[in-house]
Amino acid sequence: MEPGTLFFIVGLVACPIAMGVGMWMMNRRMDHGQGHPETLHGPGRNSADRLRNLSKHRDDLENEIAEVSRIAELEARLASLPESGVALTPRPLKEEEPLGQAEG
Repeated sequence: MEPGTLFFIVGLVACPIAMGVGMWMMNRRMDHGQGHPETLHGPGRNSADRLRNLSKHRDDLENEIAEVSRIAELEARLASLPESGVALTPRPLKEEEPLGQAEG
């Protein structure tokens, strides 16, 4: 058998075997890190702790939704402004101007 043919056959056999071993190792690593839903919350967690954490998470999500809604509303208002060619960047303050009391 020629060396080129032998190399080709070894490659055909080694590639699927190596792929299978790699997938098996990744699956083992993922299964080991995640676990079942009971273990995700820790061994000492009770229902009150879980409820408190879920309520906090819900509040955080509601705050984020409100913020994104405000941003979308501001972007819609900005898009509805007429194109006047005026830059929408703030002008620099004069040295004697206190913050919050700029002219115009």
